Amino acid sequence: MDRHTWQFDASLSPYRFSDVHNKFTVTGCNTLAYIYADSTGMGYQSGCVSTCQNLTDLADGSCSGLGCCQPAIPKGMGYYVVGFDSGFNTSQIWNFSRCSYAVLMEVEAFNFSTAYISATKFNDTNTGRVPVVLD
Repeated sequence: MDRHTWQFDASLSPYRFSDVHNKFTVTGCNTLAYIYADSTGMGYQSGCVSTCQNLTDLADGSCSGLGCCQPAIPKGMGYYVVGFDSGFNTSQIWNFSRCSYAVLMEVEAFNFSTAYISATKFNDTNTGRVPVVLD
């Protein structure tokens, strides 16, 4: 991963991120984000692609790859790194989608809104913090 990554490490604690209650959540248009975790010693990496050409492609409450995607995480994960791929061309969508977000968060606390694409509503909600469940 490149220098535009961030991480969270709970591996020295007795807790692990719940694979049942959390998902890697990505919002944005023409966005590719990665999550990496070496929770099993074998390494885990997953990506999520979220696309759209205009706001009319999107629907509130739908997280299926248009403006939003949510892959599952493996059981026993105590550490993760998240980053964005900078190779996507955003010249066609910059006028309505300037921000993308990628976070591990509680599934039940997320309901996709088209305002997450065209404004900073996702970041502004709960002052940029999201809930996560630990087992």
